[in-house]
Amino acid sequence: MRVITKGSVFREVPLSKEAYAILWSRRGHHPEFVFTFVAQRTRKCPKTKDPKTGEPFLFIKGQRYPITYYGMGSNKRSWKKKAGVDARIHDMRHTTGSRVLRATGNLRSTQMLLGHKDIAITAKFYTHVLLKDVRAAMETTAAATPAPKPAAKRGAGNDD
Repeated sequence: MRVITKGSVFREVPLSKEAYAILWSRRGHHPEFVFTFVAQRTRKCPKTKDPKTGEPFLFIKGQRYPITYYGMGSNKRSWKKKAGVDARIHDMRHTTGSRVLRATGNLRSTQMLLGHKDIAITAKFYTHVLLKDVRAAMETTAAATPAPKPAAKRGAGNDD
């Protein structure tokens, strides 16, 4: 999938089969964009500029438009309520990065998925360790290390 990131940079993001199926079901709403909305009223939006004129964009009631950066922010409250969570949209990105790294252990793949230019950023924010991770590492180490043989007891007929 092609996305627009900070600074209006385009980049490709791979999708899982499940994500692809969800997005495929949304086809046909708009010729170019996946996430769209139908304008509930005709109005000029001061934050969204018309790319041709630079003037505030005119949304016409009943027509479908792509969800803008500002539209994502203005609808957060209703989405949070419907989802039953109190989280920022960026929290979903962080959760995805953490889950990918935990499932694969591959820092480079996580960096590429998140679009970080420097792998140090990915390492700084996504390599946190939970107590259960430390416990699992200890159990794995214990299982891989042969148990020490008990020392022979003195005085039990072993005196030479």
